[in-house]
Amino acid sequence: MSSDFKRPRDTIEILGPWLMNKGDELMLRSVGQRLGAKYVLAASTSLYCAGQKDLPEILDLKFRPSFHEFRLALQNPSLETMLSLAKRSVGLAALPEHTLRARGIRDSRSLAALLDCSGFAYGDQWTPRRIISRTEYYEKLHKQGVKLLMLPQALGPFENPDIREHAKRLLSLFDFIFPRDQASARHVLKLGIDAAKVEVCPDISHLLDPPPVDDPALWRRRVAIVPNTRLLDKTDSATSEGYLDFLVTCVQRVYANDLEPVVLVHETNDDSLVDTLLSKLEKQPRVYDEDGLTSKGFLRHCYANIGSRYHSLVSSFSQATPTLGTSWAHKYETLFAEYGCESCLLSPALSKEETAQQIDSFLSADRNRQLRDTLRLHAQQQRQKVEAMWERVEKIIRDGGT
Repeated sequence: MSSDFKRPRDTIEILGPWLMNKGDELMLRSVGQRLGAKYVLAASTSLYCAGQKDLPEILDLKFRPSFHEFRLALQNPSLETMLSLAKRSVGLAALPEHTLRARGIRDSRSLAALLDCSGFAYGDQWTPRRIISRTEYYEKLHKQGVKLLMLPQALGPFENPDIREHAKRLLSLFDFIFPRDQASARHVLKLGIDAAKVEVCPDISHLLDPPPVDDPALWRRRVAIVPNTRLLDKTDSATSEGYLDFLVTCVQRVYANDLEPVVLVHETNDDSLVDTLLSKLEKQPRVYDEDGLTSKGFLRHCYANIGSRYHSLVSSFSQATPTLGTSWAHKYETLFAEYGCESCLLSPALSKEETAQQIDSFLSADRNRQLRDTLRLHAQQQRQKVEAMWERVEKIIRDGGT
């Protein structure tokens, strides 16, 4: 009997996270927490794990060379290429599982499912390139009987005809899709995707508990400021032009309310924005650039968060930390609505006076207590929804049921 039939399908591929983004890190940790003890986790693309501590073990998923690869290699013969193909072909066929794993490799023939954890990658805001390349890959896995599951993320809109065509082809391949909000679900259903395999679910990082911070009392007088460069390059001119001044006003009003502002960096791409912000402040706050889980711990103990990165908002809301936010995509509006805090979403295009008034009201002790009570109730409901999602995901992977 062929070794293919003996090989158990016990591998889950994780595709999407880019670990320069701490939200992506939190999603990866969430998958590891739920499935790491039950399945081998692997990835066919680089997740940029270097420098990240205490992450779940992620092996490199390797595919045996296809006839197409050999044919291309023969068109432009290269000893290096042919040796690489031969090594991969023989190695995956001959080496035992424990040897492959010791080398950080997993044979793709053991793949049971792929979890798409992209966060926000499919919609008119992006070029079709990623959708097209992933469609080709997902079609290959679909033909091999691999379960394709889209974990909670923002999706759409798909009004651009080119994006719409490719998105429909891609999303039709999935066994189940979990949009992160009702707006995303509507965008998916407008493509003609079967409603029976679409169900709204909150972000999976709701269930991820951070480690304790060294000095919780110190953080109780701190207000986190979490910038996002997307407010500069993905928004209208009034918003992008007003965003830096908005951040400056936020820091100034935190000081004026006898609290301590601290800047949390939630993605490497925001470094330049943080530097510019600091250059405009007479009194510069501390800057923290820790891993995502540590940052979530900071947000648990903060007096409040004024954030523009989506997962910093989820981290705050899920731990009942009062949060004021800004938006560049529909996922923000729906998140604040789900937590009953629509009034806490501000536009950077507001005047300095309006912004200051809103921040002062938000930072009052009475408002802080009121928001914490509201958030605790909604956070528990969101956690229950994520737990139900994981039960469905595991059932689909285990026996194909929905």
